[in-house]
Parts: sequence; structure tokens; C-alpha cells
Amino acid sequence: METRIKALYLLTILSTVSFAAMQGYWLYSRYIYTIDYIEQEVYESAMAIADNYLEQREQQPNASTFCVSNFSKEPISGDSLSERSGMLCEIYVIDKSFVSIDSIKVDDIKQRYKSGETKGIAKHSFHITNSPSYQDLYKSTSRFMTNIQSPFVADSLVAQLGKKGIVVAKIAEREEPAMRWESSYSSNKSTFCPTISIVYPYDILSQKSVEIAIGVPTTEALKDLTHTFCLTLLISILLISCLLIQIFTIKKQNDISKLRHDFLSTMLHELKRPLFTLKLCISYLSNQESFNKEIIDSIVAQARNEVDNLSTYFSKLRELSTNKMPSIPLNPSTVNIKEILLSAKQKIYKPADKKLDWTLNCPDNLNIIGDRVYLIDMVVNLFENSIKYSDQHVAISIDCEEQAEDVKIIISDTGWGIPKSEQKYAFTRFYRGSRASQHQLPGVGLGLAYVNQIVLAHKGRVQLQSKVNEGTVFEIIIPKR
Repeated sequence: METRIKALYLLTILSTVSFAAMQGYWLYSRYIYTIDYIEQEVYESAMAIADNYLEQREQQPNASTFCVSNFSKEPISGDSLSERSGMLCEIYVIDKSFVSIDSIKVDDIKQRYKSGETKGIAKHSFHITNSPSYQDLYKSTSRFMTNIQSPFVADSLVAQLGKKGIVVAKIAEREEPAMRWESSYSSNKSTFCPTISIVYPYDILSQKSVEIAIGVPTTEALKDLTHTFCLTLLISILLISCLLIQIFTIKKQNDISKLRHDFLSTMLHELKRPLFTLKLCISYLSNQESFNKEIIDSIVAQARNEVDNLSTYFSKLRELSTNKMPSIPLNPSTVNIKEILLSAKQKIYKPADKKLDWTLNCPDNLNIIGDRVYLIDMVVNLFENSIKYSDQHVAISIDCEEQAEDVKIIISDTGWGIPKSEQKYAFTRFYRGSRASQHQLPGVGLGLAYVNQIVLAHKGRVQLQSKVNEGTVFEIIIPKR
């Protein structure tokens, strides 16, 4: 059974760790997925703001300049790309203060530029070999002309992003090795401080882009995972609780099985002693040759005492077989406390190797309503415990106090005492202290439990105070009526 308990403990720990690891991995994966989704949202929002900033610049052109563009195919030797490859884009920037644009045409501007009349006209030529579509060609031309008439300002874009709650950690312009036609972003994949780096081509033809570093808010991800985390935590607690209940149940069964085994072993050992004594007495009485009346009377008295012990022992078992305290059938009558104490003193067994000192302080007229037999049994058990759990010399002191509605009986001894860690189990059935086991003293742990049940049946209470190697004090408080 011990091996089973240990195996179950190990299995529970492994199961709990495995379940926690799986739940942690699942929550982490869900968190990363949510962060990726938020990163995508932040990226799309930032690009929408960048496009809006571009539109604002397009609507506010420089009134002193004017731009025209022209596309033409430019075959490239050995090129195997599509038909769009090899496009030549020509953009003419015209200063209105030098050139009249009342009826301007691209061919006229080209002709004038070729003829050498270049004053007020700037020409920009771009060889485009990697354009995805004609639409992208026109988009790139539009961005170039917008930057000519209303230049891109990084701080203005940062301000636009800030108005929408997007905090820019860093922004920097950069030159691209080739024309970049689409914006993109990358993530640093950090768990706690995720950021995305966006590359936005604000001038495709001139191969100019801006790189923007934006922090991703994790609060949204955590807020989204709150319900999931609470549900996971609840399931985890439920599973662990079920495993702990299972362990507790099996451990309790193991303790009960061990208690049953110890009880049977101790009970058999306890029964052997009086039976062996009775057998010796009967054997001696059957030997007529050694007949001696004085010795015979002593043997008969001893046999009677052992029979009384057996009867008391079985009475304890019967009374303690139920958890209900009122089950003890009391036969109440007016009893004298001093007479109870003296009768109990006469009934105890005093070992020949122990010296006892008695002190009794009890008023003669102190009476209560109670069961005489059970009260004597209660005191006998306390006396016998004081004698059993002590050295060769023990002093027992009994004091009685009359209170308004109660009677207090204080029984103290100079025995071994009860360790503080064991005092809370002192009145538990079948519990025996460590010192009793070390000295292999007879008993099954019923004495104090029996005392407590008798006191409770009389509507009283019992209190325990003890110090190791100094002694034990029992205070029994029983109502007068």
C-alpha cells in the first residue's frame, strides 16, 4: 500500500506538471496568435494613416510647379521578362514662373526640352524593369510628383500616427537597392515587448522608403485572454482538486487499514496477558497438593481482578463503537465526588516496582448528578494513565473545586508528559503516543477517548495541559445537574 501511495503521489505530480505544461503552452500559443493578429491590425492602421497622409499632400500641391509624365517601352537586350519590362518613365517638372502652361502638352514639353529650351524644366528619367502592373506604374509616378510638389516629412507622419494612438518608437528614411512597390512589416517576436518594423516606400521611383518601429500593445492581448485564462485556471484547479481528493481517499483507506492492523495486533496482545494469568490461576487451583488458603484467596482475587479488567476492556470497546456521544446509557443519581475518587483509587492496579504518592483535596459534601459507574471508570483511566506513563516514582494530586453551576476536578501527575505535537490527538480513539510505542507499553489507545466520551455524556468538558518530563494536568468540568 505504501508503494501504491508513493506511485500515486508521483503520478499526480507528473500529471499536474504535464497538464500545467500543456495548458501553459496552449495559452502561450494563443497569446502569440493574438499578438500576431494585433500586429497585423497595427500594420494595416499605420498604412491607412500613411496613405491618408499621402492624399493630404496630393491635395496641397506647390502652386509654382507643375509635373507631367510619359511612359514608353524600352526593349532591353537579352531580357526575358514580361511585356511591361523595359518601361521608360519620363517626368518633367515645370517651373510656372519660366514656362507658360496655358495649353501644355507632354509632346510640347518634350520637344521644347530636346530643342535646348530647358530653362524652368527639369527632366527625371527612370528605367523600370520590375513593375508588377500598369496601375503600380501610375501609382509610383503619382507619388514621385507628389513628393516634388509637397515633400514627404517623417515628423508629420509620426504626428498623424500619434493622433490615432500609434506610438512610434523610431523612424528613419533609407535608400532601397531596387524599386520597392509594396510596403511590408516584420516582427521582433518578443513575448513581453513586441514591436513591428514597417518599411513604407514613400517614393518608389527614387527608391526612397521610411522605416517605422512601432510598439505593439500587449494589454489588448491580455484582455482578450482573460476569460480563457480564467476558464483554464478553473479547469486546472478542478483537476488538481480531484487528484488530491483521490490521494486523500486512498491515504485515508491506507490509514484505516493500518489502524485496523495495529488495533488487532494490540488487542490480541492485550487479551493474552489476562488470559495467561487466568490460565496460571486455574492451573494452580487444580494442584490440590499445594493447597494453601491464604495463597488461594490471593490467586482468586487476582483472577477476579483480571476478569474485571477484561470486562472493562470490552465495555470500552462497546461504548466507543459509535461516534454518537449520547449513546452511553447513563444511570444518573446523586453521587459524592470524594467517594468517587476514593473508589477509583481502590480499583486501580499498582505495579510492585512503582512508588506512588497521593494527594487528595476534596470537600466531603461535594455532590453532582451523574452515573457513578462511568464516573469511577473515568477517574480510574486517568489514574492508570498517570501510573503507566511515568518513571518508578510518580506523584498524583487530585483537587476539587465547586463553582456556581459546575464542579471542577483537577488531576495532575509528575509523569512523562505529552509532547505538544501529540496533545491534539490525545482524545482520539486508538491513538497512542510515540513514547508508549517506544516503551512497548500495553494498551490500544482507548483510555482518554473513553474518558472524553464519559465527560461529554455528562454535558461536561475536559482540558489538557502537559509538559514533557514535567507532568500532565487534566481539568474535568461537569455540571452539578
